[in-house]
Amino acid sequence: MKTRYIFIFLLVFAIDSCKKEDTNAKLAVLTTSEVINVESQKALCGGVITSEGGSTVTNRGLCWSIGNTPTIADSKTESGAGEGTFSDTINGLIPNTTYFVRAYATNKTGTSYGGAVSFTTEKDDFWATMTSVTNITDTSASFYASVFGYGITERGFTYSNPNEIRSKNGSGEGSFSLDVTGLTPGTSYWVKPYATNATSTVYGIGLPFKTKFRTLITTIAISDITKTTAYCGGYITNEGNSKVYERGVCWGTDTKPTIFGNKTSDGAGGGNYDSKMTGLKGLTTYYVRAYATNSEGTTYGNTVSFTTTSIPPLEVGQAYQGGIIFYIYSKGENGYIINETHGIIAATKDQGDSVYGNPWGCKGTKINTLEYLGWGKQNTINILKACPEPVIAAKICDELNLNGYTDWVLPSFDELESMYYKKAIIGGFRNYYYWSSTEDQRSLFRDDYALCISFTEGFDTYMSKNEYYLVRAIRYF
Repeated sequence: MKTRYIFIFLLVFAIDSCKKEDTNAKLAVLTTSEVINVESQKALCGGVITSEGGSTVTNRGLCWSIGNTPTIADSKTESGAGEGTFSDTINGLIPNTTYFVRAYATNKTGTSYGGAVSFTTEKDDFWATMTSVTNITDTSASFYASVFGYGITERGFTYSNPNEIRSKNGSGEGSFSLDVTGLTPGTSYWVKPYATNATSTVYGIGLPFKTKFRTLITTIAISDITKTTAYCGGYITNEGNSKVYERGVCWGTDTKPTIFGNKTSDGAGGGNYDSKMTGLKGLTTYYVRAYATNSEGTTYGNTVSFTTTSIPPLEVGQAYQGGIIFYIYSKGENGYIINETHGIIAATKDQGDSVYGNPWGCKGTKINTLEYLGWGKQNTINILKACPEPVIAAKICDELNLNGYTDWVLPSFDELESMYYKKAIIGGFRNYYYWSSTEDQRSLFRDDYALCISFTEGFDTYMSKNEYYLVRAIRYF
């Protein structure tokens, strides 16, 4: 019990101490050291942090500029954390120039500075200074530098990883820049300027940079083209420097469509995805690009084109080829064919005995049937081969001649279930059980039962093959 009280006391004390630190925290106290080892393009300096101000110093270093009160918004170094003495080399300076430098320290309260110390770099009759590297992308960057000296016949940059590449950029002294392309994505480089006169070549102190990882995306082929719709998509093999938070396709009549025009939004992340374009005009040529957007911006895939047809698309609920379309195959499903529309049609009225229905047939006989989409036809064939009984559900569908079509079959369980979901648009159903062409897969007496669905409530069950239930035929297109 005493141990528990001691622990609680220490916990309360620790929390109270943290509160006091938060309340009483101040800026750190520090001084700037003397600048030493001054050369034409670099110098050595440092600082001493004598008090962290009641809150840990998380960053410290030097900042400098030609103005007399440099801040961390100017050029700076970073020299770790905590109090005590530290030092850093200041690089990239211009010869014969006066600079001001201050040590800085940052804690949770803010950033404080030591006093400003000035120094002047040595004079150099011939020098090159790297200024900056900007506009860094996955394959390009912009270099900026200055050179000074008499009779400079060549100036430029060298950059490497690992082999050195030299790029010339004019002659004479002054500031200059170079836009470099053809870099490798996600690669670290080191660039430095150079200047050449009649007697020698000098190099400035270099700067490191790293190209970005590009989001890699490919536009996949167009499929299922109709008068007003078409399918496309993309394949993202590399999300780049950050996660893709939006992807899709964009399209238009211009050869390079962007996300500021027509587009889909198809989730996030890498990998494959499918897109459906709608609202298209008939007999019109469109251009499509897959796109991926992350924190770095939007990247586009290659451009593909297609021309819409003059034929309206087939749709679920449409009267077609003897009945009503209640299912259209999608990509990846059995029966799907690229650039074509296929699916299943239901008869608009029941077949067989409309009052009592008809039996499934052949109780006690095992027949090879499956439940999946597209299996109604083969199930019907297998039932008729194994079951000679008259007026059974499969035989009624097989012998049906409706609206000029004779290729009707008894639906598999999955097909019957899809019919139930679309019963309102198909029409003509009664609130009773309908047979599927799939035998029972659940009971111990499978040879005696087949699957059916109640079109009153939608639940499925297995019933004796001798029972009388309703029949609704389907056909494929």
